[in-house]
Amino acid sequence: MCMKYVNCTVQCFDKGVRNIFAPMTFSSIIGSVESKEKNGSYYIDGFTINTFINIRGTGDGNNPNNPLDMKKTLDFRIRLTKMDPDINNRLSYDLKNFRIDLSNQDIIKKACFPYVDIIDIIDVKGVSLQSKGNYVIKVLIKESNESLFDVQMLHPFTVN
Repeated sequence: MCMKYVNCTVQCFDKGVRNIFAPMTFSSIIGSVESKEKNGSYYIDGFTINTFINIRGTGDGNNPNNPLDMKKTLDFRIRLTKMDPDINNRLSYDLKNFRIDLSNQDIIKKACFPYVDIIDIIDVKGVSLQSKGNYVIKVLIKESNESLFDVQMLHPFTVN
């Protein structure tokens, strides 16, 4: 089940350009990537997976179900999973794990209510897959004291 008050979206871009005088720039959104076959594996690289995370607090700051109000620490995992009706063929590849500590006042902004905006960028380099086809990029989330992740959002992606 999705975590309330946490909104996530994913967008894949062609290779981003880093410039010391400006923010990172991207020229086009992509929904698929060409793989290179080598020794029975398929390698993907040369693009970024950008995860946009927005966590909203409440006006009074006392909602026990709100992770920002309660100053929780959230763990995120970005996972690429092969889509297949047979669960045994749903191969998953964990691309990144990261943590957001909502007790850190430096990341909290204020408008009508407190909120946190985070953009996490994964520079995909040489990821080895067992097959081409339709995948999903999953954003998984859990409170740091929990053992199991929940799926927060899914984004379709094709490996050709």
